[in-house]
Amino acid sequence: MTWPRTTLATLFSATLALLVLVLVAQYALLRQGTSAAAAAAAERAESAALARIHDDLSAYLDRGNEALTALRARVAAGRCGLGPSLETQSCLVSVLLEDKELSEVTLTSAHGHVDEDGEVAVESSERWQVSAYRAPAEHGERRLCVRVTRGDGAGFSAREECREPKDILLMALPATLDGQANDPTESFSFTKPLSPEFLGKTIWSDLSYSQLDQALPEARRRVQLTALRGEAMLDGQLVVLKASLLADSIDRRLRAIRVAAPGDDDPYRVVLADGLGRLVSRPRASDVLEDDDDDLRVMHPAADPVLEAALAASAGEACGSGTFSVGGRGHHFLCKSAGEQFQGWRLLVVGPDDYYRRELDGALRTTVLAAAGLLAAVFLVTLFTLRRLRAALERIEDRARQMSAFRFEPSDPGSHFTDVEETLGSIELAKTAMRAMGRYVPVDLVRQLFVDQQEPRLGGQVKAVSMMFTDLEGFTSLAEGRAVEDVANQLGRYLEAMTRGIHAEHGIVDKFIGDAVMALWNSARTVEEHAVHACAAVLRCQDLTAALYASREWGGHPPLVTRYGVHTGEVLVGNFGAPDRFNFTAIGDGVNLAARLESLNKQYGTTVLVSEQTAALARERFAFRKVDRVAVKGKTTAVDIFELLGPVDAPRVGAQVVRVYEEALAAYCGGRFAEARALLASQLGDPPSARLHERCAELEARPPPPGWSGVRVAQEK
Repeated sequence: MTWPRTTLATLFSATLALLVLVLVAQYALLRQGTSAAAAAAAERAESAALARIHDDLSAYLDRGNEALTALRARVAAGRCGLGPSLETQSCLVSVLLEDKELSEVTLTSAHGHVDEDGEVAVESSERWQVSAYRAPAEHGERRLCVRVTRGDGAGFSAREECREPKDILLMALPATLDGQANDPTESFSFTKPLSPEFLGKTIWSDLSYSQLDQALPEARRRVQLTALRGEAMLDGQLVVLKASLLADSIDRRLRAIRVAAPGDDDPYRVVLADGLGRLVSRPRASDVLEDDDDDLRVMHPAADPVLEAALAASAGEACGSGTFSVGGRGHHFLCKSAGEQFQGWRLLVVGPDDYYRRELDGALRTTVLAAAGLLAAVFLVTLFTLRRLRAALERIEDRARQMSAFRFEPSDPGSHFTDVEETLGSIELAKTAMRAMGRYVPVDLVRQLFVDQQEPRLGGQVKAVSMMFTDLEGFTSLAEGRAVEDVANQLGRYLEAMTRGIHAEHGIVDKFIGDAVMALWNSARTVEEHAVHACAAVLRCQDLTAALYASREWGGHPPLVTRYGVHTGEVLVGNFGAPDRFNFTAIGDGVNLAARLESLNKQYGTTVLVSEQTAALARERFAFRKVDRVAVKGKTTAVDIFELLGPVDAPRVGAQVVRVYEEALAAYCGGRFAEARALLASQLGDPPSARLHERCAELEARPPPPGWSGVRVAQEK
């Protein structure tokens, strides 16, 4: 059976139109009020409450900014002193007295500098801290205290004095310090404001216990918000200014906000929460703060399920509005960011749905009874539709996950809903584009850019990479006289097999140059033991191409011979080209050497040559034969070159042949050509041995000049 195809808009519009016919008959009962008006009234009241508290909190935090500004101006003008002196103490106390909301003002200083990596380095001497703060109120008016911390040669000591506000400015500098203390310059509150990112700027901490109350029980320690500002003075003195505000003041401000109309009991709650749905403010004075994953948060008791449900519903990155139900009663919340200074916190107002729509409840109950039968029918239709829609959405989600995982295989975009089919079709078009792009650009590079969320840009970096160059022996001659399509198909199957072998060993195909391949390891992404993977890729490519030549799809054509050159070294890797056209590749002498090694195979009768650097890094896994010492075309420095013989436990050439060849090569390099020829005479079926035998015979007939070192200078690329 073929189901009719339609759009979701058409289906639901028809259903809603049927529902509207019934609801219109009930319109007269709803004239007393509308849901829109009630919602607007609630939103206005809630928005106004949030705006008031937002402005109040911003003004409250501005006190910290103003205190730092005033303190910095006094330090800059030389009116505050820069030492643990009475002048500095008096300066801090005067700032504290100017604003009763301030709980602490601190100046920390040390001689030092900030290095290129943003690390703060301070000298062992001249480190001190002076703090002026309000002691916790226990009996009557709060006392003001001054605490001085400085080094004494064996560590750090601190001393503090507390007096009535009228006497505090008469306090003398302690002659001696007593009581062990921590080095104030090792604190995160000292190093972070001095980092290049924040130097000269005001930054705010999260909720924290005052460091000056460490000796007090946790229940008596003050919880505060702290403004920090780091300054680097001209004489090499690093200074951090700190002004703290009590969190209690924020709690009181939030508890004082009213959302309901005057004269009514206010069922609304206004709180401060973080993005994880944890309370920052205390709705009740009895609530306590606890350390939750290094954050001080209110562990709200289960006696307020409405607030707990609102916190859970509003958690996450988004900050807006929403609804939820507790005990069968609907509630809603409105959320607003508290501002940049509040660590990503948000203001939350929570209230019942029925407060601003109490007059509509009776009319709504009547409407619900009349609409119940209709809703039952709508439910059946919707249930049927949603089942199919859910399946369609799951398909869309699956395709999206495939693309996120960089899987672009084609899929059927068909669906009963044209909207869904159009969406799936768009995804398939995107996958087609990505498949096409993957044939021109290394997918690993694109994936890494996607993960790092970076735009590609011109430039590169020096990296140790392994490079492989391949070429087909005599492919141009094989292609002569054959149809272009046939040659293209044959070459395509060959390059597909080569690509699978390279990708299987975590390499990327940098480019195809006709029938040649350039591949890289440890370029776009990090590959451990990349020299080993490059050698393994050679063997894997040989196996895959051998299987291709033996398959029916090769069409009985003669097998091709591929030459490989592998080198490991430091080259420049990155994006090169013009601003509007990039090419991700590697450049440098190492790239040229890898290409020369591929070409040198023709001179030795080999198919795989690697550099001494690659052989040294992969020798534990693979067997190699030293073939020669060569100065490649365009270079005067000689390098040892090796033939890759296969896995160390299953080489293609026997150990006896390798041993004899390398003994003959040593004799050849020593100028003992007759000895070398005698050693090689028994294994002339081995191509490298036969080539070396011929060279020895030529040099016997025409001896090299005096001082000959055995290095062969390659005359061809």
